[in-house]
Order: sequence, then C-alpha cells, then structure tokens
Amino acid sequence: MTQEEIDKHFMDIAIAYAMKAKERQDYGIGALITKNNALVAGAGNTRDQFPLDPTVHTETAVIKLACEMLGTRYLTGCTLYSTHAPCAMCLCACVWAKVSRVVYGSTQKDMVEHSKEYGEYGGKVDGSDLRAIKWRGTEIEPEDLYPYLKIANPNMEIVSCFMQEECKKLY
Repeated sequence: MTQEEIDKHFMDIAIAYAMKAKERQDYGIGALITKNNALVAGAGNTRDQFPLDPTVHTETAVIKLACEMLGTRYLTGCTLYSTHAPCAMCLCACVWAKVSRVVYGSTQKDMVEHSKEYGEYGGKVDGSDLRAIKWRGTEIEPEDLYPYLKIANPNMEIVSCFMQEECKKLY
C-alpha cells in the first residue's frame, strides 16, 4: 500500500469514530493513533464523559490512551489522525508526546467559517433533540504554530487538509 492509501484507511476509521460521537449528539470529531500501520488507540469526542474538563479533546484523549497502551510517554514512530485540525493545545500535546506525524482533515478556518455561517445548531436525530453545539476555531492552523514548537519535537511531519471535504461534512 502507498502512504496515501494507508492514510485514507485510517482517516476513514477516524471519520467512523466521529460519526459515532455525532450520533451521541456530541461534536463529530474522531482521532486515532497508529504505530507501524496498526491502530493503537482511537475515539470520538468525549465531551459528555468529562463535562468539567476542557482539556479533554479527542486528540488528547487518544494520546493518553495510546501512551497507556504502549506503556510509554513518548509516541515516537506514531501517527495521529484527526478529522479536524488539532487546536493549539492538542498540537502541543503531540509535540510533548513526540508524535512523529499528524494527519488532519478540515482546518481551523473551516470550523470558524462554519460557526459564522450556522452558529449554534439544533435538530433531531432519530427523534431525539440535539443540544446546541457551536464549532469554534482559533484561526491558527497547526502548520502555522508548529515552527514555534519545533525545538521540542524537530521532526514531526504535518499533513494538512487530508480528506478535507469528507471531514467538513462532520460539522
């Protein structure tokens, strides 16, 4: 398999995690960690499981789980796949965990534009009311922030906008 085929396979899995989160009426975000092209850990957004902890984003949750699964605090040789661009906090977590690659779908700008256009939304899924969800972005893309963090993890590769249109559909 080519690297692009491998990335597509794992991003499809991240999208499936995001869809499960969305079905739970949570943000449609999915992320996973791989090592040697094998899934180590994955999850959809878990806002409801940790409602009082703003630091538990999907990416930080899978980083923590992957470290536990591998028995290490460093994820050298691992790839993080996320359906949406990691925020500054999540990108810093990737740097401190020494993640080797980050592959993400939609951008921070996509989140900001969606929120400006649609604001908070509600609706029904299978007859149940959706709570209001407002997508927020920082307008700082991971590849723009990484040069300031590079000293702590100088070889991390960032692949942006991978399957962007598919990931934007998760809003």
